[in-house]
Amino acid sequence: MLATIAAVTLSAARDALVEGHHRRTAEGESLDEVAAAERARRAFDLIEKGLSGCAVKA
Repeated sequence: MLATIAAVTLSAARDALVEGHHRRTAEGESLDEVAAAERARRAFDLIEKGLSGCAVKA
């Protein structure tokens, strides 16, 4: 069950980043302006903190 929650969380974060990228490019921002590396790092850092200790062998 915890693995499913972790997978869904990661998938939702990825989907949100992709959707934001598409929306911003459709609004006319250049690919350089939209480069999502920093937003992706921050999103996955947040998830990592939230999932810390999940599925860790004792």
